[in-house]
Amino acid sequence: MGVPQGAVVVGVTDGPDARRALPWAAAEADRREAPLHLLHAIAPGMGAGATGEQRWLRARADRLISEAAEFVSKRCASPLSTEVVESAAEPALVAASSRALMVVVGARGHSFGYHVLVGSVSLHLAQYARAPVVTVREQSDPTSRQIVVGADGSAGSTAALRFAFESARAHRSPLLVLHGWQDPALERGDETAAALLDRAVAAWAIRYPEVPAIAKAVPGRADRLLVEASAHARLVVVGARGRTAEEEVRLGPVSEAVLHHARCPVAIAR
Repeated sequence: MGVPQGAVVVGVTDGPDARRALPWAAAEADRREAPLHLLHAIAPGMGAGATGEQRWLRARADRLISEAAEFVSKRCASPLSTEVVESAAEPALVAASSRALMVVVGARGHSFGYHVLVGSVSLHLAQYARAPVVTVREQSDPTSRQIVVGADGSAGSTAALRFAFESARAHRSPLLVLHGWQDPALERGDETAAALLDRAVAAWAIRYPEVPAIAKAVPGRADRLLVEASAHARLVVVGARGRTAEEEVRLGPVSEAVLHHARCPVAIAR
């Protein structure tokens, strides 16, 4: 079965962060009245010698998908579909992203390597997915309803603001728009930074009048400001590339730093 158009796609596997991604995606599909698509990828077979291992992997995949579908069917009213594909996870989820509203994965996809901050699947999707990617990890402040978004006037920032305002409306959450500036030659001080931010936010505030939004231009490194804000946020949203990223860079340095170090789920918008 293919991915329904406009679905929330979630990568299904084991591990704590992957298990957090499943209810997060189900709740998001309900809020946005979107289909929910569960996808599990198993490595393709490598000839006759791998037949026994492939049977084990397929049985495990069927069990994981069945358990995941049973779990979300009790919590989500959205149309539900499932898929097991014979592929590495990265290309399977990138392919699914072409029809998705968003792709949701755990920050670390399985039970191996707890020392890593973000797994290879999450990082690959952040670089190559064609839809917004939400990387789910434990929320440091589970009582917080605030959504935080980084804005710097770039095209990536525009995508981030769109996703953040849509998310704030869906969650009925307050929105904090942050702009960090360092170079006086670029910003020429607080007044210009604040004006840049006001222009960026104004159009979206008109389109989403129900969203309570606060905009702050703060001296300092954007990645540090966003990571600090994530300690008291339900979601941090950044664009895939900021204005300082080179054209060939698929994930800018601020976005990558936030993806690795944020203390709540992170959305990479595009």
